[in-house]
Order: sequence, then C-alpha cells, then structure tokens
Amino acid sequence: MRLWDSSSVFKVGGLSKRFGRFYALQIVGFELRAGEISGLIGPNGAGKRTLFECLAGVASGQWWVKVPENGSVKVPEIHCPKGAMFVKNHKNGILMPDSKKVMHRFRTGITGVITIALLGMSAGSLIAFQRAAAAPARQGYAELPGVRLWFTDTGGSGIPVILLHANTGNSDSWEYNIPAFEKAGYRVIAFDRRGWGRSMAEPSSGPQPGSVAEDLQALANFLGLQKFHLVGIAGGGFVALDYVLAHPERLISLVLAATTGQVMDPVLTEMIARTRPAEYNALPVRFREINFSYLATNPDGVKKWLDINSRSQQPGSPAQPPLIQKTLPMLETIKAPTLLLPGDNDLTAPPYLMRILATHIPGSELRVIAEAGHSANWEQPEVFNRLVLEFFTKHSPPPSPGSARANISAGEGLATIRGAKLWYVDTGGSGVPVVFLHPATGSVRIWENQIPGFTAAGYRFIAFDRRDFGRTIIDPTTGPQPGTAADDLNALLDYLSVDRVHVVGSAAGGGVALDFAISFPQRVRSVSVVNHAFGA
Repeated sequence: MRLWDSSSVFKVGGLSKRFGRFYALQIVGFELRAGEISGLIGPNGAGKRTLFECLAGVASGQWWVKVPENGSVKVPEIHCPKGAMFVKNHKNGILMPDSKKVMHRFRTGITGVITIALLGMSAGSLIAFQRAAAAPARQGYAELPGVRLWFTDTGGSGIPVILLHANTGNSDSWEYNIPAFEKAGYRVIAFDRRGWGRSMAEPSSGPQPGSVAEDLQALANFLGLQKFHLVGIAGGGFVALDYVLAHPERLISLVLAATTGQVMDPVLTEMIARTRPAEYNALPVRFREINFSYLATNPDGVKKWLDINSRSQQPGSPAQPPLIQKTLPMLETIKAPTLLLPGDNDLTAPPYLMRILATHIPGSELRVIAEAGHSANWEQPEVFNRLVLEFFTKHSPPPSPGSARANISAGEGLATIRGAKLWYVDTGGSGVPVVFLHPATGSVRIWENQIPGFTAAGYRFIAFDRRDFGRTIIDPTTGPQPGTAADDLNALLDYLSVDRVHVVGSAAGGGVALDFAISFPQRVRSVSVVNHAFGA
C-alpha cells in the first residue's frame, strides 16, 4: 500500500536554518515521491535532526516548530495507515517515525542504519554507504536561489565529480567524458550555468546575475554532496578557481584545463597582449577554440561542437561576474591537489601561460595534451580522460581512521557452513566489505554489472547463492534445514574472517538484509534495500 497517490510529491527547496552565525542547514533541497523509501545519513552535528524538526516541528516527544530562515516545503494530503511505523504531525501533515515501533522493530543496537519518515510502502531504497550515499541517475532542474539550474547526474555511490563547461558550450560539451568517468566508478555531475543552455535565471527567487561559483555551491548542497572532485575547462576553469578559493573544504582535487583562470596579474596581461592581436576575437569561434588538426580531419566532430556552441550563452543573457578578483599570490593558498591540462595548440590559454599558474599553485602537476586546442576534452577525449582519471586515483579519499585492512586475495568457491556448502564470490582487496543479497529470481550472477563499479570505487565485493539457489549445495548431515539466510550470511562472514559490512539486498534479498540487521546489528555498517515490498 502506498501512502499517497503516485502523482503526489513531497518537495523541499532552499531550506536554511541558522543558530547565531552558524548555519546548521544551508540551501537544502530534495524531492520524495510516493512509493519511495528514503534515508538520510551524516555524522553527528551534520544537521539531520534540525532538518526534520524544521520539516515536521517535532522535538523531545512534543510537536513544536523550529522555524527555518528561508525555503519552501510542499506536502500533499497524506493517509496514515493504521498500525504503521510512523505518526502524523497534525500541524502540517508530515509523517515522522513512531520511535517506539521503529526501535522495537530494529532494536537499539543497530549502528550505521538510519530509519526516517517512511514515505512509501513498496519499491525504493534505504540510503546505503557512509562513504557516499547511493543516488539515482537523473537530469532536470534544480530550483536554486535566482536560477532554475539544468543539471545531469549519473547517480550511484561513487565519489562525485562535477564538470564545469566552457563559455562556448554547455553541459553537453562533456559528452565524450562523462561515460568514461562513470565507467571508472565515479558519480558524474554537470550543469548549464545560469543563462547558458537550458538553465534559466529566476529574478523572483534571488538576485541577478549571481556568480557561477555560488550556483555551484547551491547545487552541491541541493544534491547533498560533501566533498567532490572539480573539473573546469576554459571559462569553467575561471569558476573552478573561484570555487576552490571560496570553498576549499569541499574539494578532493581540482583540474584546470585550457584556462588562464581569469587571474588578473600584470605578468599574464602583458604576455597575452604581446601574443594576441586585436583581430583575434574577430576570428570565427571554431578557429579560436579548436586546433587545426581537428578542424582538418574531423568535420563531423566540428559540426557537433558548433551545434553545442549555438546553444551556449542565451541571447541577451549577462555573463556572471567572478566571485573573487584572483591574483597570482592567491593561488599560493590553494591546498587541494591540482592538475593543469593545457593543449599544445591552444591559442587562448597556451602552455606557457598555464605554467605560470602551475608555479604558483603548491604541489600542482602540469601535463600538456598534444594536438589539442582550447576544447581539449572534446578534441582529445581519450587522452583527457586518462590523465584526469589517473590524477583522481592518486588523490582519492584515504580510508577512515582505524580502517586499515589486510589485502585479501580474490576468490570464489564453496564455503562449508552448518547445513550447506555456500557458493560465494569475493573480489578481495583491502576495501570496506559490501555484501550483496540476490532476489528470489536470481543468483550471484545477477550482480555482474555492479561488481566492476564497486571494486573500482575501492570496496571489497562479496555475494553468495542462498540455499536452493545457484551452485549452493544443501548438506542435511551438517546442520538443520532449511535454516535462515541471515544465519548463513553470518556464518559466511565468520568463514571469510570479515567483521562489519555494508549490506545490499534486492527484492527478497532485501528481506534477508533487514533480518540480518535485526539479528546481527554489531556486524552492520549500513543497509540498502531495493525493490522490496514491506509487509505488515
């Protein structure tokens, strides 16, 4: 049974809450649809409780209102089924967990699992990993202060990467890069800046024209991102430098491609003046942006690039000014690992200019891309992708304190436990273990498309065939039948000498995941349940 009609949506936009000078919530936005089961994770002090108190007006067992600074909440009429594991706030109709029923069902010992306002009774998912919450793939508009920002998000639980397009393009300019980054296990996000592509300025909701860096900050908050890699090319590099100087705490690493960063310095200004004649800006855009080798040999690629260029800056739309007037000494404060990628035939941001930036960014790396102009990611995508992914790999987040593990060998085979010989696969490695539980219509083999992504993201992937499935062999001589899948999983973890795990269950496997979390809470880091019907 669903809690409300499938057309209904719970929508939050631009929600902020401040205590003195401290923002507990800043520009929070999300949507929850009927039939979904969603969760919220975050460390102590992240603002989880404040968010729900602002939404529902509940604290310490009493209904009351903690008023947000600004933002909007839209709630449909909700039917609350008898006996459900939540209660209804009669002030605004929002459902909150009935703490007695939830804790009775899930026990107080569960760690790493956060159960929140159940907004659906059927297919959906509980947000899973502490490292990065699994997110759905989507594209559309983010309603942010002053703008309806068009974005694309590949979703998944990989480390986020945000891509910033050039002045001559839009988010479609990353067509040859997004698939490669996604295949490598990253969650890839791109957006059209305000007044470009499909993004539309909204003067009624915020000041104009704003800055791209602050729109980026609002989008990162909207998507619930904590830290991410940031890649900016050409004019997107201007924004990337703005952002790293204004919000350094959010970046894992920074990639600046084919850009002078809009750095205002006499040295750069004089060098540009000596090498760029007044007639330069009058050249057709393809000659300024694309190297001659590509122009001569790839007419179809040029045609596609020009089509995207025609959908870049909207007629009459003002360019957003920089957030920070950048100078070379400012670059010396950058602490994020930084990669600079000039194209060897770039007339606008040639290697000799980008080398000056590199000498002022501590510890930065510079790699020149051959036969590339000002659109290096488009002209030489294979080289661009390889260099960026190699850089990301060197600067991935380190394991959490105390999480160092032995490098376990990969293996598959039969694990002898009480009552069965369980067929299992284990990718090994030293990453945090993740156990996948198959539905009643499958076996270990259904996870073949997930294994590469999770191992690329650094996790140790474990899955097994349940009794009566796949290659697992029932053995009545060694234990009672039919047993429970949760007990079998516990025994398998003992067999593999694994302590605590993330657990992911699909359909009937989701029921096993919940049974395991209830029965063995000390072994659970987090739980994800996908496409599982929650009965009475």
